[in-house]
Amino acid sequence: TSDGGDDGSTDGGSTLGGNTVPDISCTEVLNSQSELDTKLEDGLIAGETICLANGTYNGLSLKITGQGSAENPFTVAAQTPGEVIVNGEVQVQMSGDYIVLQGFVFRDGQAENSTIIETRDGAELCNNCRIVENALIDMDTNRDDSPRWIKIYGDNNRLEHNWFSGKTTRSVLIEGL
Repeated sequence: TSDGGDDGSTDGGSTLGGNTVPDISCTEVLNSQSELDTKLEDGLIAGETICLANGTYNGLSLKITGQGSAENPFTVAAQTPGEVIVNGEVQVQMSGDYIVLQGFVFRDGQAENSTIIETRDGAELCNNCRIVENALIDMDTNRDDSPRWIKIYGDNNRLEHNWFSGKTTRSVLIEGL
């Protein structure tokens, strides 16, 4: 289904346009972080959707980079939204253009460094990227400092249809730069 825009119209399911949650149609399902790391190091192809298999994972560190397009973004997603649960230390860095991170549950863990998800890797920013349909729950476990959960850098990025719960440290939840 499609959510209506401000003018009452629908966008017909466009992946990056409009107000819809993209459907996940896995090009390839990977069964471990090491398989996912290898795939990301080899590079993604525009239009590809790489999925992490349903299950619970202890920790996740991802560097997602590349050049998708409005018609063919590349996506790193949970095989089924809400069925890939990651606890422990987490860090996701996105850089490039037209990248989608979708469907993960980050729960009962903490930021590997100072941020859980950010739309940059060093000086390389992410533009026209989406963080959609993820959940971050109780991700301040055993932290005395004040990590940010999300940092948005770059242009035309979207943070939508996500769930945040249980932040106990005093820093901001989402920081846009």
